[in-house]
Amino acid sequence: MVTPEVVDSALLRWIPAAPLAAALAIGLGLSLVRRRLPVRLVAGVSCLASFAALALSAVAFAGLVFRPDGDSAPLVLADTLYTWVGAGVGPAAFSADFAFRFDALTAVMCFVVGGTGLLVNVYAIGYVARDAREDAGAPRYFCYLALLLAAMFALVLADNLLLLFLGWQGVGVAAWLLTGFWYADAGNAEASARVFVAHRVGDAGFVVGTLLLFWSLSEAGVPAVSLRGIEAGWSTLAQQTVPLPVWLGAGVVGLPTLIGLSFLVAVAGKSAQLPLYLWPTAAAAGPAPGQALLDGATQMAAGVYLVSRLGFVFDASPVAAATLAWCGGLTAVLAAVLACVERDLRRLPAWAAISQAGLMFVAAGAGAFGLALFHLTTMAVVTALLVLGAATVVVALDGESDLQKMGGLRARLEPCWWVLAIGALTLSGVPPLSVFFSAGRIHEAILVAERVPANVALYSVLLVTTALTAFYATRMVIRIFHGEPRVRRRRAEIRPPGSLMMWPLYVLAGFAVLAGVLGVPQLFGDLMDIQDSDSLGNFLAPALPHAPARAAEGSVVWTLLCAALAAALIGFGGAYSVYLVRPKLEERLAGSAAHTFVARGFFVPEVQEFVLVRGLAWVSQRVLDQGLEQGVLERGFLAGSAAGLSGIASRGLRFVQSGLVQVQLLVAVAGAALCLLYLVGWL
Repeated sequence: MVTPEVVDSALLRWIPAAPLAAALAIGLGLSLVRRRLPVRLVAGVSCLASFAALALSAVAFAGLVFRPDGDSAPLVLADTLYTWVGAGVGPAAFSADFAFRFDALTAVMCFVVGGTGLLVNVYAIGYVARDAREDAGAPRYFCYLALLLAAMFALVLADNLLLLFLGWQGVGVAAWLLTGFWYADAGNAEASARVFVAHRVGDAGFVVGTLLLFWSLSEAGVPAVSLRGIEAGWSTLAQQTVPLPVWLGAGVVGLPTLIGLSFLVAVAGKSAQLPLYLWPTAAAAGPAPGQALLDGATQMAAGVYLVSRLGFVFDASPVAAATLAWCGGLTAVLAAVLACVERDLRRLPAWAAISQAGLMFVAAGAGAFGLALFHLTTMAVVTALLVLGAATVVVALDGESDLQKMGGLRARLEPCWWVLAIGALTLSGVPPLSVFFSAGRIHEAILVAERVPANVALYSVLLVTTALTAFYATRMVIRIFHGEPRVRRRRAEIRPPGSLMMWPLYVLAGFAVLAGVLGVPQLFGDLMDIQDSDSLGNFLAPALPHAPARAAEGSVVWTLLCAALAAALIGFGGAYSVYLVRPKLEERLAGSAAHTFVARGFFVPEVQEFVLVRGLAWVSQRVLDQGLEQGVLERGFLAGSAAGLSGIASRGLRFVQSGLVQVQLLVAVAGAALCLLYLVGWL
């Protein structure tokens, strides 16, 4: 890997500072004014901050790409504000700067976060303004959106793991705030608590992985938490092993494997992979713009970004890489199955986001980090389109989100039909829309990934996921817009939302159609006589630690693309048959035990409730509270020490404080004798 040239740039600090300033301004305004702020004012501040961050990212990108000297060496922009943490002297000295870096990977993430964030903010003007409560709801919501963008920009710009973890935590806090925005509803409050707990589990994995990295590098004499320092010193750790305790077999495990699995826990919590895959559906309890930003450009993206940034760790550990790939594949198919029976229109795009994030981790586990980021780019747009498009339908139906109570709405919601149809076709991988290229190339990458055990079986899992994706995407469109009308409201009352909510959807639909040109496979590039057609992959290559070892042959690629298209057609045909041609078949399926089992999420929520919630509550109450705190600390230590001191005072010290002259004289003589013995050296 070529060492990049580092150039100082004081521009980077202002990218996260813009949305952070907007969040602080709105928050202080709410605290000081203590009145409902004008929605247009706070919306303008939030949108302006989002646009400023996106524009500054574009300026930094121009400085990264357009170089007057014509030098083709990789370039990294750096911005160091001050030394944040410092300890030690000499060779053991350690410091962590509050610093930002901007390379090709950061540039892609900034455009994804900034572009999606700007469109979501514009959409939110029309969406949140409908909240007429008296608790300053709309300004508070824009404050949360700005805080989420600031945290995500800090995460992707961070030059070290400490600052990255600060942004990581900020994204989690913003997710908790956005999910519980309507906090007066007990269900929303419970949903935000579930989001909070899932993120805390993932955070534990992040902390363990960071501590293992720092401890190992410190033992090797190169203590560092900066990304450049870790990568430079990684060669000293790649072959190290760690002994396991007796209860784990008393063997040894590779240090890269241990670190990789720790960060796998982190990304499972943040990006909703097995077993922590349920929180995005809980986040659907909050307003749709926040859900679009979480599922599309922040929460799901954060885990993929971390894995790509630390790709050298997974390259050094086939076990961690294979676990990552299989975890992503199983999550993808499981979420797709659950999406096929989901009735809540608000939750359906969340299942799609979980499933497609699993596909990204399959690519990362196969070593194709560039493809993972390509799919992240396309799915950030598609997910936001689906979430916001579904929200327009819910708004038009005055809050109704049950698919069983919709149908026949195309004539009344024609614009919504167009955007959701484009989103469903793109999600299903129909050519030449964007996901056709990104998902298809991931299928190729896993099929040739020899380091992933049973990679052919994993490819089959992805093929099944493609069919299921086309099925539930088509089911969503049919259930809303076609078939027999089941809407309880009068048709004259159903009107599409205003242009302020629709125009961002048109822009997202355009990107969903065209984003595939960023990573056109070379197979198609050769047909069009285009050299290096994978523009995004070539741009990202200097910032990524690894590229797939080999590519499939042209005939194999064509076969894989045809197989994916055939799977999508099977999904289309199945949904069309069940929900339009033979609608009574759906009723029979809905009454079956298998459908109930799947619709209940395989009873995983109940198991998690029993094991985690009730189990942790029992441990907290019986072991920690009654056993440790009340038994050991209060009755044992505190009460015992108090009783002991009371006994000493009542049986011994009270005689010293009797007030008798002879006792005081005896104590004075004894003290003087002890002092004399100490001075002569006998004590």
